[in-house]
Amino acid sequence: AGEVSAELLPGDSLSKEYPTERFRNIEIESAVATQGFASGDRFLLEWYDGSQWQVAKEWIGNGSWKKYSVNLPQEAEGNEDFMFRFRADVGSEDGRALLDDVSLNMEIQL
Repeated sequence: AGEVSAELLPGDSLSKEYPTERFRNIEIESAVATQGFASGDRFLLEWYDGSQWQVAKEWIGNGSWKKYSVNLPQEAEGNEDFMFRFRADVGSEDGRALLDDVSLNMEIQL
């Protein structure tokens, strides 16, 4: 963490599709830093349930690099349309979110 893998500016998003129909106990780990956030600015980790995006984690500003581990709800399991994304819901011109060390962890469901 600390070396920028992705920089998300206002309105940017970064997504990954990964069907979870054979997996359970889904966890997403990442390192995040936000800069220049104003009131109302957010950086989001969201997952797709097959019909709409659900918020898993919301950052309203955290400053320096921090590691996060987010466990997704059971509804994320067994989903052939599963996706997750990081999204900069930022209105200020100077706001940006930095992202590094993203990993998707899960167990095989037998």
